[in-house]
Amino acid sequence: MARRFFYVSLGILCLTATYQLGAERAGAEWDGGSPGDIIGGAFAQGGAWIGFTSAGEAWSVTPAVGWIRQFDFDLPVSSSEVKFLDSNGEIFVLITVSDVAWEYVAGVGWFEVGPFPGGVVGLQEALEASTWGRVKGRWRE
Repeated sequence: MARRFFYVSLGILCLTATYQLGAERAGAEWDGGSPGDIIGGAFAQGGAWIGFTSAGEAWSVTPAVGWIRQFDFDLPVSSSEVKFLDSNGEIFVLITVSDVAWEYVAGVGWFEVGPFPGGVVGLQEALEASTWGRVKGRWRE
């Protein structure tokens, strides 16, 4: 029984040491011809995949052609503001961290839809400091 405990403990110790060494020395080879660090993407019409870089640039990729820069699809907000991005093939939907929705429609481009109902805007108003007199005054109106 003691020998089993020793082997289990030694295995856990080895896994921990390997993780620590590997985490510090982890690296990746980078292809200089690629568009940059891709933060997300979705499929567009025709089966092309549109990827977005951290700079907000849009790139499409297909097996037959490879990477192509798509200026029309560039993000309307900073990539650090993007919380969600998806597409049904025709319309792209983007939600920011402040819960503002954007849509991309071919031929139209990106346009702001507005904040999600009851999202951050409603929460901010609810959290504002108020006095008892203001609350009573609001209900008397």
